[in-house]
Amino acid sequence: MSLRKTYIVNPKFQLSFLLWTVGFVLFMTLVIQVSHVWFFYQLRHQAAAAGLPPNHVFFQFIHDREMGLFWVTVVSSGIIVLLSATWSVFWSHRIAGPLYRLKKHLEETADAEVKKPLQFRKKDYFLEIPVAYNLQFQQRKDKD
Repeated sequence: MSLRKTYIVNPKFQLSFLLWTVGFVLFMTLVIQVSHVWFFYQLRHQAAAAGLPPNHVFFQFIHDREMGLFWVTVVSSGIIVLLSATWSVFWSHRIAGPLYRLKKHLEETADAEVKKPLQFRKKDYFLEIPVAYNLQFQQRKDKD
């Protein structure tokens, strides 16, 4: 059983897919972080409007909770970015891999007779392509 080591077979597509995925996760992290800042700003504003002095222990409590939530968000977002990046490489490979295999098969058979049918891996997407390709090839071969 061989393990495939090259997961980036179409760098333009796969790296673009990776950047869009990570970019989306980072954008969502930014939205969440801004909402946290807004929430704590409103809380501080309401406490001040209620007449609490600026050195009241409640303001230190709010600051501590805000910093705790900030770091939880940063660390969890970092983990999610790593997981998303890994997922996007493997998932995009299931799209790019079959297209790479089709391209190689077409290049190999351009000047020579087809020696073996086109095949994709079982977990790849577009499994109907080799079926259709091999069917049309067999029908053309039968006509000859």
